[in-house]
Amino acid sequence: MEEYVQVFTTVNREKEGIDGRTVAKALVEKKLAACVQISPMTSVYRWEGQIETEEEWRIIIKTRKNLCGDVEKVIRDLTSYVVSEFIITPIIGGSTEYMDWMEKQLLKK
Repeated sequence: MEEYVQVFTTVNREKEGIDGRTVAKALVEKKLAACVQISPMTSVYRWEGQIETEEEWRIIIKTRKNLCGDVEKVIRDLTSYVVSEFIITPIIGGSTEYMDWMEKQLLKK
């Protein structure tokens, strides 16, 4: 069985000039993601010594581990963050039907 993962990233809703749909559509069109979920969120973090609060889009990408390098390149090409969130978590199981569907949507590599 292939190793499937979820990739978590964010896009700034105010400054990026693109929304999460732009990233999602690019990934699905290139067959780098079977499914991408987008939801609004607020992030609080420290940047260059200051506490920042930003409105962002949380993007969850369902893909295969061997496609993650290509996924990261698309995200870097479409966003302007100096440090992009790019966190990969394994999918340790799922329904046979969903996992079969995912495999059919992804680039063969």
